[in-house]
Amino acid sequence: MNLPKKLTNQLKSRKEQNALRGLKSSSNLIDFSSNDYLGFAKSEIIFDKTHQFLVDKGIKQNGATGSRLLSGNHQLYSEIESFLSTFHQTESTTIFNSGYDANIGFFSSVPQRGDIILYDEFIHASIRDGIKLSNAKAFKFLHNDLEDLEKRLLNFIDKNEIFRQAQSDKERDSELDSESHQTIYVVTESVFSMDGDSPDLVAVTKICKKHNAFLIVDEAHAVGVFAAGLIQKLNLQHEVFARIITFGKALGCHGAAILGSTALQTYLVNFARSFIYTTGLSPHSLATIKVSYDELQTPFDCNQDDSQNTTKLQQNIHHFIKEVKRLNFPTFLFGEMSERQWGFIPSCSAIHCCIIPRNEKVKAIAEKLQQNHYDVKAILSPTVPQNKERLRFCLHGYNSKKEISEVLEFLSIFVNQHLFMNDNYKILAVFEYSAEAHVTKSRLDADGFDTMLMDETTIDSDPLISGAIGGVKLLVHKNDFEKAVEVYNEIRTYQKDKNGNDIYCPKCNSNKILVAPLHRKNFFYMLFPFFEGRKLICNHCKTLFKN
Repeated sequence: MNLPKKLTNQLKSRKEQNALRGLKSSSNLIDFSSNDYLGFAKSEIIFDKTHQFLVDKGIKQNGATGSRLLSGNHQLYSEIESFLSTFHQTESTTIFNSGYDANIGFFSSVPQRGDIILYDEFIHASIRDGIKLSNAKAFKFLHNDLEDLEKRLLNFIDKNEIFRQAQSDKERDSELDSESHQTIYVVTESVFSMDGDSPDLVAVTKICKKHNAFLIVDEAHAVGVFAAGLIQKLNLQHEVFARIITFGKALGCHGAAILGSTALQTYLVNFARSFIYTTGLSPHSLATIKVSYDELQTPFDCNQDDSQNTTKLQQNIHHFIKEVKRLNFPTFLFGEMSERQWGFIPSCSAIHCCIIPRNEKVKAIAEKLQQNHYDVKAILSPTVPQNKERLRFCLHGYNSKKEISEVLEFLSIFVNQHLFMNDNYKILAVFEYSAEAHVTKSRLDADGFDTMLMDETTIDSDPLISGAIGGVKLLVHKNDFEKAVEVYNEIRTYQKDKNGNDIYCPKCNSNKILVAPLHRKNFFYMLFPFFEGRKLICNHCKTLFKN
């Protein structure tokens, strides 16, 4: 049966915008895409321990059998919820089937008619959907902009005499809980899923406390990456009305929970429709949650290949940030970026996003990275704002530092090729190895030259690099080209010893010494130019010798 014409037109429109999505099978590429930050989702250790956990408890039940208010509230629920409350230092925990269910359940039931929801403009789609089901009025504030948040809070407080009276009398509980009162909820994320950045949570809590607003924080991408989450890392767990956590990201399993007071749990059990009208999680799902938390608390052992640990993940995050700086990628706070500007959004989380305007360009670069065995996904509009399309790099404990460096080096090349290549640049040299190309580019950049790198699958032989076929082109702006040739020849031609002194030919005493052609293509000798044992050649008498 054909689709209705309206649906067909919507699909056609997506295709014309280069934004049509499709399902793809999982790949064997190097993973910079999944939310499995700690590798728990594929952990054989967690798999085996989960089975043993169920065996030890004598649990042989496959499913929940029904909703939690009927037959599905099996024995593991109370045990795991109690454990999570202790771990996350909260009064009560309510487990939901997914993060989407948790956000839909909370925001469709907690804010009441006449209440106000102030939410960050980049809040997750599940929160937006929950807000749409609410009877409250919702208004967005600028992303991570505390000045705009407070301005909007003051705007509503000025219209609410009860708020002003409650603030002056310090009678929050008695005044603010009356049915005539307009409650204000502030909603943000501790780590934004499509940006990787974080708000100033300390300042947000102070603003909410100052203006008697109820703060809700989604911690889906913080739990596990920052151990118990950013809220607890900053010791703010008693300043937040509710936290939404999920188990399907760093913890590698399934489900979610809302952390808050016992009274909040009672309310959700009675009014959250996504909790009431659905079958509960299986015992196996809850057992996996418990085992994953146990694994999260396992001490880091530097003598083992312990990729399933937050310490290893944090090391990789720091290495990624260092490499972004080394390769001179631009970085901008989101609000500072112009409409056509590209670059990385600063992040200390496991998510790092490189803005590359326009769907077709970011898709082309993602495909190039995938062709080179790196699984990096393009995030297209309308998922993100137009001209803020991006590549989303998800870091993991199991990524190696070499993989991180290489994927960013490839990105540097492909960005230059797809965003900036035009007739104003000329080819200066061609390299077989990207590392050698980056070293040479850095030397020229230090002298103020306008350079870029471009990949080529097939290239002509370059006279300066004997026998080079295929690799990376180093381009220089045509206005700088002649001077760049001089500097390049100086860099690439006459060799010095480790003290910066000329090297002399043992036969004719000439100081016109080159790296022998055998090694000229080897990036090792470019990275370590004073390595003893490299072969040199005298450009005067052609004598081969070692330094």
